[in-house]
Amino acid sequence: MVKEFREKVRTLEMLTDTIILEEILRNGSKQSSSELGPVNVVTTSNRGHSAEEMADMALNKIMMVSDNAPPVIRDQAIAFRKKLKEILIFYMNRMAQSERTTIWALMKKQGHEDVAEIIRRL
Repeated sequence: MVKEFREKVRTLEMLTDTIILEEILRNGSKQSSSELGPVNVVTTSNRGHSAEEMADMALNKIMMVSDNAPPVIRDQAIAFRKKLKEILIFYMNRMAQSERTTIWALMKKQGHEDVAEIIRRL
């Protein structure tokens, strides 16, 4: 019975591989495509990105508000984007604080009290 089950699994695996191969041949491999699409680079000087900047970057990937949208829909989308940005900033700040707490605890555990104190003050 186990042998029969393993043979069925192998058959399904081969069938799945065949379907994937047929799809790649029909549509072309998406992994070997040389098209990048739009690339946006955001840099800072002597600091990391703030939660606000990160939220803006995330929102630019999550949603776009069309200038051509009807005013009522555009206004709703802008209001939603603003609220979503507030939520993202809140949780990114909480994540940053949590990460600092983790690093503080690790430094303290390793005997680096001075470094731990600097991190706690951030």
